[in-house]
Amino acid sequence: MNRCDGFITLSAPGAAPIGMDQGSAIFNEATSVLGCPAISLPLVVVDDMPVGVQILGARDGDERLTSIGRWIAEIHCVTA
Repeated sequence: MNRCDGFITLSAPGAAPIGMDQGSAIFNEATSVLGCPAISLPLVVVDDMPVGVQILGARDGDERLTSIGRWIAEIHCVTA
């Protein structure tokens, strides 16, 4: 984390399932184990359904990650 403000990865292995509240949370386990803040943003659409892109921050970097997430959301978030 000395060289960057955060990391980016997918939030789930695919698009949100139709008719369900959420998809698989398998990609969130690593951040939970590491104790790092994570924010999922709907930056991609596949088959008219959102696919979350997850940004990860440094441990105890919640405030900084929130400001980065807000900046990304204002510029890039899409709606299905």
